[in-house]
Amino acid sequence: MKLNEKNLIAFAVSPTPVDKEGWLNKRGEVNKGFQRRWFVLKGNLLFYFEKKGDKEPVGVIILEGCTIELAEFEDHFSFKIVFHGPGNRSYILAADSHDVMEQWMKALACASHDYMKLMVADLQRQLEELEDNVPVTTNPFININNHQGGSSPQPPPRVRTQSVQQTCI
Repeated sequence: MKLNEKNLIAFAVSPTPVDKEGWLNKRGEVNKGFQRRWFVLKGNLLFYFEKKGDKEPVGVIILEGCTIELAEFEDHFSFKIVFHGPGNRSYILAADSHDVMEQWMKALACASHDYMKLMVADLQRQLEELEDNVPVTTNPFININNHQGGSSPQPPPRVRTQSVQQTCI
Protein backbone atom coordinates (compact mmCIF):
# COMPACT_ATOMS: atom_id res chain seq x y z
CA MET A 1 0.00 0.00 0.00
CA LYS A 2 1.33 3.42 -0.91
CA LEU A 3 0.72 6.26 1.51
CA ASN A 4 1.53 9.92 1.09
CA GLU A 5 3.17 10.97 4.35
CA LYS A 6 2.04 14.61 4.17
CA ASN A 7 -1.58 13.65 3.51
CA LEU A 8 -1.47 11.09 6.32
CA ILE A 9 -0.13 13.69 8.77
CA ALA A 10 -2.75 16.21 7.63
CA PHE A 11 -5.49 13.62 8.16
CA ALA A 12 -4.14 12.71 11.60
CA VAL A 13 -4.52 16.27 12.91
CA SER A 14 -7.53 17.32 10.82
CA PRO A 15 -10.88 18.09 12.46
CA THR A 16 -12.43 14.99 10.89
CA PRO A 17 -14.45 12.88 13.34
CA VAL A 18 -12.48 10.76 15.78
CA ASP A 19 -13.68 7.26 16.65
CA LYS A 20 -11.71 7.14 19.92
CA GLU A 21 -8.87 9.03 21.53
CA GLY A 22 -7.00 8.95 24.79
CA TRP A 23 -3.85 8.10 26.69
CA LEU A 24 -2.33 4.63 26.45
CA ASN A 25 1.09 3.27 27.29
CA LYS A 26 2.91 1.72 24.33
CA ARG A 27 5.71 -0.78 24.71
CA GLY A 28 8.69 0.07 22.52
CA GLU A 29 10.09 -2.27 19.90
CA VAL A 30 13.75 -1.70 20.84
CA ASN A 31 13.39 -0.19 24.32
CA LYS A 32 11.05 -2.65 26.03
CA GLY A 33 9.79 -0.02 28.47
CA PHE A 34 6.38 1.62 28.16
CA GLN A 35 6.01 5.15 26.80
CA ARG A 36 2.87 7.18 27.50
CA ARG A 37 1.35 8.29 24.17
CA TRP A 38 -1.80 10.08 23.01
CA PHE A 39 -3.71 7.76 20.65
CA VAL A 40 -6.26 8.82 18.04
CA LEU A 41 -8.37 6.27 16.14
CA LYS A 42 -9.83 7.46 12.82
CA GLY A 43 -11.41 4.67 10.82
CA ASN A 44 -8.84 1.91 10.49
CA LEU A 45 -5.88 4.20 11.27
CA LEU A 46 -4.50 4.36 14.81
CA PHE A 47 -2.25 7.40 15.19
CA TYR A 48 -0.07 7.97 18.23
CA PHE A 49 1.51 11.22 19.41
CA GLU A 50 4.03 12.12 22.10
CA LYS A 51 1.45 14.41 23.67
CA LYS A 52 -2.09 15.63 23.06
CA GLY A 53 -2.20 18.53 20.60
CA ASP A 54 1.02 17.65 18.74
CA LYS A 55 0.99 18.67 15.08
CA GLU A 56 2.53 15.43 13.84
CA PRO A 57 2.09 11.83 14.98
CA VAL A 58 5.04 9.72 16.11
CA GLY A 59 3.55 6.79 14.21
CA VAL A 60 0.50 5.18 12.69
CA ILE A 61 -0.78 1.60 12.81
CA ILE A 62 -3.02 0.43 9.95
CA LEU A 63 -5.55 -1.90 11.56
CA GLU A 64 -5.96 -4.48 8.79
CA GLY A 65 -5.12 -8.16 9.04
CA CYS A 66 -4.73 -8.03 12.81
CA THR A 67 -6.43 -9.26 15.94
CA ILE A 68 -6.81 -7.54 19.30
CA GLU A 69 -5.90 -9.79 22.22
CA LEU A 70 -5.31 -9.57 25.95
CA ALA A 71 -1.64 -9.46 26.87
CA GLU A 72 -1.98 -11.56 30.00
CA PHE A 73 1.74 -11.88 30.58
CA GLU A 74 2.21 -8.11 30.71
CA ASP A 75 1.21 -5.37 33.17
CA HIS A 76 -2.37 -4.91 34.29
CA PHE A 77 -4.84 -3.61 31.71
CA SER A 78 -2.58 -4.48 28.77
CA PHE A 79 -3.57 -5.78 25.37
CA LYS A 80 -1.88 -6.29 22.04
CA ILE A 81 -2.46 -5.70 18.37
CA VAL A 82 -1.21 -8.84 16.64
CA PHE A 83 -0.48 -8.91 12.91
CA HIS A 84 -0.42 -12.45 11.55
CA GLY A 85 2.18 -13.83 9.21
CA PRO A 86 5.97 -14.05 9.14
CA GLY A 87 7.89 -10.97 10.21
CA ASN A 88 4.84 -9.05 11.34
CA ARG A 89 5.10 -6.99 14.48
CA SER A 90 2.80 -6.98 17.49
CA TYR A 91 2.08 -3.81 19.45
CA ILE A 92 1.59 -4.03 23.21
CA LEU A 93 -0.52 -1.28 24.76
CA ALA A 94 -1.67 -0.69 28.32
CA ALA A 95 -4.57 1.37 29.65
CA ASP A 96 -5.04 3.03 33.03
CA SER A 97 -8.08 0.94 33.97
CA HIS A 98 -9.95 -2.22 33.03
CA ASP A 99 -12.88 -0.23 31.58
CA VAL A 100 -10.61 1.90 29.39
CA MET A 101 -8.80 -1.23 28.20
CA GLU A 102 -12.10 -2.87 27.21
CA GLN A 103 -13.27 0.28 25.39
CA TRP A 104 -10.05 0.45 23.37
CA MET A 105 -10.07 -3.26 22.58
CA LYS A 106 -13.65 -3.05 21.29
CA ALA A 107 -12.98 0.09 19.24
CA LEU A 108 -9.83 -1.38 17.66
CA ALA A 109 -11.47 -4.74 16.93
CA CYS A 110 -14.31 -2.95 15.10
CA ALA A 111 -12.06 -0.56 13.16
CA SER A 112 -10.87 -2.69 10.26
CA HIS A 113 -12.35 -2.54 6.78
CA ASP A 114 -12.68 -6.33 6.84
CA TYR A 115 -14.82 -6.11 9.99
CA MET A 116 -17.04 -3.47 8.38
CA LYS A 117 -17.53 -5.68 5.30
CA LEU A 118 -18.58 -8.57 7.56
CA MET A 119 -21.03 -6.33 9.42
CA VAL A 120 -22.58 -5.07 6.17
CA ALA A 121 -22.92 -8.63 4.85
CA ASP A 122 -24.56 -9.75 8.11
CA LEU A 123 -26.97 -6.80 8.11
CA GLN A 124 -27.89 -7.51 4.47
CA ARG A 125 -28.57 -11.16 5.37
CA GLN A 126 -30.77 -10.09 8.30
CA LEU A 127 -32.68 -7.66 6.07
CA GLU A 128 -33.28 -10.36 3.45
CA GLU A 129 -34.57 -12.72 6.17
CA LEU A 130 -36.95 -10.04 7.43
CA GLU A 131 -38.17 -9.26 3.92
CA ASP A 132 -38.74 -12.97 3.24
CA ASN A 133 -40.82 -13.29 6.42
CA VAL A 134 -43.14 -10.32 5.77
CA PRO A 135 -46.48 -11.53 4.37
CA VAL A 136 -47.65 -9.50 1.37
CA THR A 137 -51.12 -8.91 2.88
CA THR A 138 -49.68 -7.14 5.95
CA ASN A 139 -47.54 -4.71 4.00
CA PRO A 140 -48.94 -1.25 4.96
CA PHE A 141 -47.87 0.22 1.62
CA ILE A 142 -50.09 -2.09 -0.44
CA ASN A 143 -53.85 -1.66 -0.24
CA ILE A 144 -55.20 -4.71 -2.08
CA ASN A 145 -58.84 -3.93 -1.20
CA ASN A 146 -58.78 -0.51 -2.86
CA HIS A 147 -56.69 -1.27 -5.94
CA GLN A 148 -58.80 -1.37 -9.07
CA GLY A 149 -57.66 -1.00 -12.63
CA GLY A 150 -56.92 2.65 -13.37
CA SER A 151 -57.08 3.90 -9.77
CA SER A 152 -53.97 5.44 -8.31
CA PRO A 153 -52.04 3.70 -5.53
CA GLN A 154 -52.92 4.70 -2.00
CA PRO A 155 -50.37 6.54 0.16
CA PRO A 156 -49.04 4.66 3.16
CA PRO A 157 -50.98 5.15 6.40
CA ARG A 158 -49.61 7.70 8.83
CA VAL A 159 -48.24 6.11 11.95
CA ARG A 160 -47.30 8.04 15.05
CA THR A 161 -43.91 6.86 16.33
CA GLN A 162 -42.01 7.42 19.51
CA SER A 163 -38.40 8.53 19.41
CA VAL A 164 -35.94 5.70 19.87
CA GLN A 165 -32.49 6.14 21.34
CA GLN A 166 -29.85 4.23 19.40
CA THR A 167 -26.87 2.57 20.96
CA CYS A 168 -23.72 1.29 19.34
CA ILE A 169 -23.16 -2.44 19.03
